Amino acid sequence: GPGVKEGRGLQTALPPAVFHVLEAELGVDTECFASPLNNHFSRFCSLFPDLDWPFGSLGSFFSPDFAPVTGGFQVNPPFEVRIFQRVAEKIFALLNASEERARSQDLCPHETAAVGVSEEPTGNGAR
Repeated sequence: GPGVKEGRGLQTALPPAVFHVLEAELGVDTECFASPLNNHFSRFCSLFPDLDWPFGSLGSFFSPDFAPVTGGFQVNPPFEVRIFQRVAEKIFALLNASEERARSQDLCPHETAAVGVSEEPTGNGAR
C-alpha cells in the first residue's frame, strides 16, 4: 500500500451513484475540482486550465474568471487545510455576489471540518 505521504487521503473520489443523486436531486452539473481524466460532468474546473480547456475545463476554481451566478456545483478539493480555507472564502464571495437564493451541502473529512474562515456569507445569495 501507499506510504505515509504517498497520496493516501489527499482527496476522496465520489462513486458514480453519488454524482447521479447530486444531479437528479440537487441540480448539480459542474465539478469545481476535476480533470479531463476524472470528471463526471462535462463542466468542470481543473488545476491546469491551459492544458485542460480543449477537454472542457472552465479554468481554475480559484480564478477570478470563475464567477458563476447560478448553477449547481460539486466541490471536492484536496484535503488540505489551506485549500479548504480558500475554498470557503471563494464560496462565501460567490454567495455574497449572487442575487439568487443558494444552498450549500458540504461534506468534508473530520480533520478539515473546523477550518477557520474569516467571513460568512451575508449577501442576497447567502441563505
